[in-house]
Amino acid sequence: MNLIIDFVSYIQEMTKKMKNMCKKITVIFLVVFSLCGVTTQIFAQKAEGKTGKKTETKTFTGTVDSVSLADPAKGAKSEIIATDEKNKKFSFLITSTTTMYGAKSAPITLEKIKKDDKVKVRYATTKEGVYKAISVRISP
Repeated sequence: MNLIIDFVSYIQEMTKKMKNMCKKITVIFLVVFSLCGVTTQIFAQKAEGKTGKKTETKTFTGTVDSVSLADPAKGAKSEIIATDEKNKKFSFLITSTTTMYGAKSAPITLEKIKKDDKVKVRYATTKEGVYKAISVRISP
């Protein structure tokens, strides 16, 4: 009879140890997976160039000299070249995310912007020094 009681006690003790071990293993896995998720997110942000810094934007006001539409066959990108009031020329890269508005604030396409139009361009400067247009608005 003592042998059975000892065996049952041993099983109960082992069950408690296994439960404690399972809890510890679960906590360790949760910590490891959480760290992997955070690390992956940090590396992904760095790979995309998103370091948490907000991009500084500037505003340009001037007159359109020329508008170039993208030509992938020639490697040409869409751009607007405009001159400010001091007669200084600026070249703005137009991307698929650039928003464009007419004089009445209605959305327009790049084809609607013509030479001698007065424009207001909100832009950011890339790491390479390129002026990337965020929005272009034709002034009335």
